[in-house]
Amino acid sequence: MKLGLWLIAAALVVIASVALAARKKSMLIEVLLRKELSELRQELHVVGSGAMGVGQRLMAVEKRVNQTAERQQELQQKDINSLPYQHASKLLEMGAGVDDLVSSCGLARAEAELVALVHQQSKQQS
Repeated sequence: MKLGLWLIAAALVVIASVALAARKKSMLIEVLLRKELSELRQELHVVGSGAMGVGQRLMAVEKRVNQTAERQQELQQKDINSLPYQHASKLLEMGAGVDDLVSSCGLARAEAELVALVHQQSKQQS
């Protein structure tokens, strides 16, 4: 009977040792997991901050692109509006008269006369 109790006691000691080892291992795993979780949270914060910075830069670039597109459109419109005057200037250099400017460039007579006068004065100053 003593042997039976001794075997039971020995079995209980082994079971307790195994349970204690398992507990220590699970505590170690828990510590490691908490550390990894903390590191992942920090990395996520860094990534989130970086993404916000990229988003702000992207918005700034988008704003500049829109401004550039608007400016380009203004310049194109300006060029379109100045075409009759450029054409009139070339015609005057080739010897055209005011009536030619009115019919060829679609200018009003007063505009054609003014362009011719400016051209004539710039020619005299040259």
